[in-house]
Order: sequence, then structure tokens, then C-alpha cells
Amino acid sequence: MIKLICRLTLGFLLLLSTMTFILVNVPVVRDVAKSKMPLVFVSVGISETLAFITICGMLYAYNVLNIWKNRIGAEGEFFVLLLTGFSAWATLRFPIWTRWGFIKRFCELQEIDANKYEQPFYQLGVVAAVMCVPFLYVGWRWLYAKFMPGIIGFFKSLSKAEWLYFSLFWGLGTVVLITISFQTSVFTFPMPLDKPDEEFPMGISVSDSALLINGDTFCNNTSSANDVRQPLFAIFSAPFAMFSHIMAATLCLTLPGVFEYKYIYAIAIAFWQIGSFAVVGLLLRRIVASFTDESFSWAVIFLYSVSWSTVIFALTVEQYVFSLLALIIFIAYCVLVHQKRSVEDQKENSLNFSLIAMAAIGTITTSLIPVVYFTIATAKKIKSFVNQTIEIIAVGLGSVIVFSKFGLLFNLNQRVEALSAYADMDSSQLGPVSKIQQYLHFVYSTFFSPAVFYKHGVVLEVLPQDIPVTVYIGSILISAACALGFILFFKNRFVQCCALWILFGFFLMGVMGWGSRENGMALYASYFAWAYIPLAVLPIFKLTGNNYVRLGTSVVTILAIIVALETFSSVLEIVEQSKDFMLLTPVDSYL
Repeated sequence: MIKLICRLTLGFLLLLSTMTFILVNVPVVRDVAKSKMPLVFVSVGISETLAFITICGMLYAYNVLNIWKNRIGAEGEFFVLLLTGFSAWATLRFPIWTRWGFIKRFCELQEIDANKYEQPFYQLGVVAAVMCVPFLYVGWRWLYAKFMPGIIGFFKSLSKAEWLYFSLFWGLGTVVLITISFQTSVFTFPMPLDKPDEEFPMGISVSDSALLINGDTFCNNTSSANDVRQPLFAIFSAPFAMFSHIMAATLCLTLPGVFEYKYIYAIAIAFWQIGSFAVVGLLLRRIVASFTDESFSWAVIFLYSVSWSTVIFALTVEQYVFSLLALIIFIAYCVLVHQKRSVEDQKENSLNFSLIAMAAIGTITTSLIPVVYFTIATAKKIKSFVNQTIEIIAVGLGSVIVFSKFGLLFNLNQRVEALSAYADMDSSQLGPVSKIQQYLHFVYSTFFSPAVFYKHGVVLEVLPQDIPVTVYIGSILISAACALGFILFFKNRFVQCCALWILFGFFLMGVMGWGSRENGMALYASYFAWAYIPLAVLPIFKLTGNNYVRLGTSVVTILAIIVALETFSSVLEIVEQSKDFMLLTPVDSYL
């Protein structure tokens, strides 16, 4: 009886905590400012009702209250408690405190004096954040117990060569990052000076680095950037953001007045991005090695690691890096683990598959394409495919509800209209030729630095007349090599996924024109380069044959050296040119 009462009490506490978290995170604050109160009540009401059903189902189906049976050790408990406290702080800082401005706006519209409600609001906010702690603790502990053994197992399985690559990539990347960051903020926190009549060549496209850091998108669940495109991004990136805040706070407290908090925080985020690219490189190497050769796979990853799309976005603070990490983890899991399992093993580990798939889709919804492909390709039977699909949908819907993203559906039309500014779907402003030209510019940027110009006011300008003919020639050669790579290895599932991803990229940018209006297709280079680079060099491996694999490896290595020289030359040029245009550090303090 006592045990039953305890379980009911814990269940009620978890339910109350989850519903509180959802209440303070429902993304309808803009509607409050516009005085659309009925929509607010509808969104909150439906979200809370679905949350009640979801949590009850989780308590029944997954027995969440038994999480303490999974031993995670003292270090695991410390990490979970640290992450829980950080998440509670983030909930208080962003979803709660930042809403006061919208509430004041609503009071002004209703001619109500808001000043007398400010102090009680903040006090209520602290109480609400504390009430969220049980949900946050249970959620993080469950995820830790579920995935940390696999993460630890992966690093334990690294060979000496893989450890050397991991250390060199992260170590050298960090040295480059710190060296550049003391000269210019162009990558981590671009703050342009007022020089409207000048321009300089710049190898990046539209960077939202300053916007992402100011809004702390990496741990702010209600950030405008974490919308329908990346609904669960803040959940996946929260550990990276937590350690970045710890690093920035430690440095600023140790040397007060020397460093500006937000700038150091941006550098810390870039530090974890470099580590993420190192992991992506290791996973891609193992995938390529699984159907080619060990030495050749190292040459391919050397090429991937020094390409413009990798180097520039390892340094540039953007959401796509952590989204790419989640996607490659899913693909590697499918290729190296899941597809090799029996029907029984796949069924037993179906939840892991669904959760990893949800991490990929939740961090950026376009990753749905590889998820759908591998769900179909790796299923041993039709029944397995149907069951896995249902579970992915259930996990996805449950995640969206529990992490308070269901309310996005209530202003979906407005958000889609806002996002359409990034594309030219009906060719009302740009013709199909212009979109294809920009798309070829994007293909080239997966390997080499594209021709991009910075202009004050417009941020960037990449017009077709600015793109050299050599870029078009290079893009056509890259595309032809990818097509040949697919033809030669068309039976391989990773190759099939790469080809599908390239076709999807062409449809998204070349046909729909995503990013065309802002001339910023090159921004998505790192998100697609993992498919272009291996596929483009696979013909070299096939054509040289097993007897001359060293020749193929040498050819790719030489190509990598050429790409490396071009990439680092471009980075140095950007740094030198940006010194006259970028503030060294942001002037705002982190409040």
C-alpha cells in the first residue's frame, strides 16, 4: 500500500511538473502581444490536455518512475543534476522572464498599468521554474541512462588512429578558433562597423551567429529560431550550451573585465562545434570503410575535414552543426548497427531507433528524408516497417507535446508565410536560371570557398553576375562525379541515401529556391556536404580497383591537400579583410 501511495504521489508530481513546463513554454507569446487571447487559451488548453494523456501513457507504457533502477553512477547523477539546474535556469530566463515584455505590451493595449504586476510576475516565474525541476530531472536522467552507455562505448571503440584524428582535428581547430577570435569576430559574433560603401570578399553566406547568441537559441526552447524547422533543437543542444556557459562564466569570473561574456560564450559554442565535426568525421570514415578500404576511407575523411564547408562552419556559430551531428549519428547507427540486426533484435531496439530518428528530425525537420529512407530500407518485413513507423510517429508526437512545441501548429500559417521570404517558390522575383546559378554556386561551396561579398545593410550579396565561370565548371564536375559514384555503388544503402539527399537538396534549393532571395544557399553547404564529398570521390576507388587502392588513396589525398590550401587561404583572406569591417568583440553585456 505504501509503495502504491509513493508511486501515485511521484506520478502526480511528475504530471504537474510536466504540465507546468508546457504552460510556460507554449509558443504563443506573439499572439498575446497582439491581444489574440482566444488563440492563447485554445493553444494552452489543447497542449495541456494532450500532455496529460501523453504523460499518463508514458507512466503506463514505459514505467518512467522506475528510472532509479538504472544505475548511472555518482558522476552520472552529478551530470544529470547539473543539467537539470541549468535547464531550470534556462526556463526561468527565457520562457518566463522574456514574456514580461509581451505582457506589458498587452497591458498597454488594454490600458492597464503593468508596473504593479511586475514583481509578482517574477516571483511566480521562480516558483514555476522550480516546479519544472521534477520533469527536467526525470527526462534528463532517462535520456542519460538510455544513451550514455552507447556514447561511452563509441569512444572506447576508437582505434589509436581515430583518437589521433579526433585529437588533431579538435586541437588544431581550437587553436585556429582562438587565434582568429582575438583578431575578428566575423565567424562567432559578427558586428559590422558602419562602412556602407565598401565590400570585401567573404567566404560565408548569411550568418545568424549574433542573433543565435543574443537569443541563446542553443538552450532557449522558445527562441524564434527553434520553430517548425528545428522544434527540438534546444533539447539536443542543451548539454553543449550548458558547458559553453560554464566555460564563459568561469573565464569571466576568473578575469573580470577582460572578456565580454557573450563573445566568450560564442567562442565556446564554436569549440563544441569543432568537436562535433570531429565526431561526424569519425562516423563517416567508418561508414565509408565498411564498403571500401581503411586507407581510402582516411583519405576521404581528410578531404572532408579540410573542405570549405567543414572548416568554415566549424568556426561559424550556426545551428546546422549540431543538426548535422544528430543526422550523421542516425545514419551511422542505421548503416553500422541497425541494418545488421535480426528481426528480433530490431524489434527489441526499436525504441532506440525511434529516439535517434527523433533527435535527427527534431533538430531540423528536413532530416525526415533520410529517416524515411532508412526506415524503409532496413526493415526486414512489412510488419516491422509498419510497427517502426508507428513508433516513430508516436515518439515524435509525444516529444513535440511534452517539450511544449504542439502550439507551433496554431500559428503555422503565419510562420510558413514568414519563411517563404527565404525562398522563391513561384519565381515571382527570381527566374529558374538564377536559382540554378545559385544552386551551382552552393554545390561548389561543398568543396571550395565560393565568391561571396559582404555589403553593409544587405549583409551579403551573391548575384549570378558575381559568380565566376570556374565555379560553374567546378560544380558541374562535382555533380558528374557524384552521379558516377552512385552508378558504380548503387546497391550500397549509404550511397543510395547520399544520392537521395543530393536530389532533395536540388529540389529544395534549385527548384523551390530556398535561400535564393537572400542569396544565401551557401549557408547550407555543411548540411549537405557529407553526401557530396564521399560520393564524388568514390569513382576514384572503383576505377583504380583493389590492386591499386594506394593509387586511389594518393589521388584523393592530393586532392585534399589542394582543397586544404585553398580553404585556409580563403579563411586567412576573410580574417584580414574583416578586420576593417568587424568589431573585435560585441559591446553589449550579457544581462
